[in-house]
Amino acid sequence: MFYHSNHPKKSLSCLRFIGLPFYNNLHTNTAQLFPNFILKPASSIPKMAVEHHPASLRNRGPIWEKLEPYFVELLSSKTERACLPLRVLEVAAGTGAHAELFAEKCHEIVAKAEPRSTPATAAGQTAMVLYQQTEKDEGMVARIFAPPPSAGFKEDGSTSTTSVAKGNVVVAEPKVLDLLQVESSSLFGSGATATTQGDDSALTSMAHPYDILFACNFTHISEWEATENFWKKVVPKTMLKEGGGSNSASVLAAGESSKVVLIYGPFRRNNAFTTESNRDFDADLRQRNPSWGYRDVEDVEKLANGAGFLMEKIHEMPANNFLLVFQRGFAGAPNDVRVKL
Repeated sequence: MFYHSNHPKKSLSCLRFIGLPFYNNLHTNTAQLFPNFILKPASSIPKMAVEHHPASLRNRGPIWEKLEPYFVELLSSKTERACLPLRVLEVAAGTGAHAELFAEKCHEIVAKAEPRSTPATAAGQTAMVLYQQTEKDEGMVARIFAPPPSAGFKEDGSTSTTSVAKGNVVVAEPKVLDLLQVESSSLFGSGATATTQGDDSALTSMAHPYDILFACNFTHISEWEATENFWKKVVPKTMLKEGGGSNSASVLAAGESSKVVLIYGPFRRNNAFTTESNRDFDADLRQRNPSWGYRDVEDVEKLANGAGFLMEKIHEMPANNFLLVFQRGFAGAPNDVRVKL
């Protein structure tokens, strides 16, 4: 299986990343673009000097435009219910291009919001958004450009007593999530927390369900089993309390905000390709690996329904891609707990 979020739609040039030499320094131009987050290695694994693929940089802006309303609405809902932070999980993070932008945008959202009483970490930090990235193995995790856990933490991992005005968006250290070996992935291992967060393990504990799950460009460059495991194993384990299935009474408490799953990538609609170029690319994928290829939106929707999620929207995106939005709310809760866009 091979998947990552920076896969360009018309080629497999992403494979050029494999085998690149290791370097100690990260690119300073990225840090200049995002001054609130000084980029540094997320773990002791040496970083590859890998730049984000141009397609990732082109597409992350339009993707965020569609994601932003869900972040804003759910953050507002969780603030009103005093159940912060908003917890976001990204599957197939690639080189971290999305988190790099999304974390900055989340900071802007929080900065614009009216100050409220928010939960604090063990070090006294205010945490309103937690963003966890994952990739399929340690080698790919090592390529992720991860912002530090928060502006209030020092580079050596100790806590800082300085201002935490920009420390309300916590980007956790990337973890391994192999969709073909879900149970053995480090995301679900003991102590699955951001090692650079000092004593703030409660923030990243798997005991607390995620609110938003975002996955990009993985369904067509992985086995169908990976998509099945995404819905049958990852979603229940990460978003539903006690890992409950579609019939679990403990999934969402009354009045709690709904859960949102967003999947970006190329798909077929009603077993048909939307363009001839998509048909050609699908044929190329299947020639490279017979288990790869475009998936039908309807088949993905069936898996989502099995996990208790309903299709909310299908956004048409640039370059003939789609953003599928699935949402789950509490069966007996008022309609206003769902994100209505």
